[in-house]
Amino acid sequence: MLISNTKKVFIVGYARTPIGALCGSLSQIPAHKLAATAILKAIERSQVEKECIDCVILGQSFSSGCGPLPLQKVLVSTGININAKTYSLNNLCCSGIDSVTLGTDLIRSGDKDVCIVGGIESMSQSSFFLKKLRTENYSIGNNILNDSIISDGYNYISNNKELIKNNNLDLFCKKYKIPRVDLDSYVIQSFKRTADAYNKNLIQQEIFPLIINKKKQTKKQSNLDSNKIIIEKDELFEKINIDNICNLSSDSIITNYNISPFGDGACIIILMSENKMNELNVNPIAEIIAHENASVYPEDAPLSTSYAIMKVLKKINKSSVDYYEINETTALDVVFNVNNLSLDITNVNLNGGSLAIGHPTAVSGARIITSLISVLKNYDMNFGCAAINSYLGSSTSIVVENV
Repeated sequence: MLISNTKKVFIVGYARTPIGALCGSLSQIPAHKLAATAILKAIERSQVEKECIDCVILGQSFSSGCGPLPLQKVLVSTGININAKTYSLNNLCCSGIDSVTLGTDLIRSGDKDVCIVGGIESMSQSSFFLKKLRTENYSIGNNILNDSIISDGYNYISNNKELIKNNNLDLFCKKYKIPRVDLDSYVIQSFKRTADAYNKNLIQQEIFPLIINKKKQTKKQSNLDSNKIIIEKDELFEKINIDNICNLSSDSIITNYNISPFGDGACIIILMSENKMNELNVNPIAEIIAHENASVYPEDAPLSTSYAIMKVLKKINKSSVDYYEINETTALDVVFNVNNLSLDITNVNLNGGSLAIGHPTAVSGARIITSLISVLKNYDMNFGCAAINSYLGSSTSIVVENV
């Protein structure tokens, strides 16, 4: 332990769904149902009793239209201790990782012993809405629908899926002289690393297969097709033609191909205090060592990741760790911060990342922690750091130790 006088917090289980494409294979499943299946799998893997769980903290960035108290639905549907305290977080891309840091702090304070944390997102089911309809009298005329993904999230995207010209990310590239070819090359690398990790059965350690019931079929169809679909892989990485990445005609440095595609999914992590772990004789997977956050103004957003990583390393009196997961919200986030921190790219995102598998906003912050742990285990490393930024200038970083 590198930080003295604090209670130890351990990760004792985790599981994530395959990530579905926007309007893809998981689009008909509400976020709370994705959460419930992932929670049950994480509990099964950790062998923690449901009655022991006293807190559920999940990030969700696009919750409009999903009904009241989705986490209460999760408690009921999973059979978790009904008295568990629930918290729902919306810090955009940082939501999933911030659920882990909040759970860690609650355990260290002595307030909780077992926390389910992570992120859930059904961006496919996120709402379109009419703004100001409640306060203005629309007696006649056309009303314009707003997309919550853009209005409440990624406002650098225009209505036709193109990026707004001279957005902050593009201006950042120009300011720091980052060419598009560097970003596109990294995207291709992410796809190749993801494919390689699947071939070596490395990513499958995080995922569990989802079984989805098909819609009702006609009598003619029922003889031909099974009533269930089994989804065992992230949906996107095999469907996108990477040859299109460099051939895309665009005046911008930031393009639709070097920004992560949106998606649906859930990623769950179970945290436990050392005392409770020993009492229940549960085996740890990793220890949460420290976490930090950093913020800058929106025009310098990618820089916040560097600051968050430097702050957490300083906190544990280290100049570096064995391995890094930096979320690929955009290729810029990795390309810039690897250069800025003088990191070895061979020790960053070995299994690819969000550019290849998709970026369900609130899920990715938790997903990079599970990827981090998988790499530490598979390559026999000790310390790892995961970091993600919200694209508007705030970042969270976390250091874990393989145990």
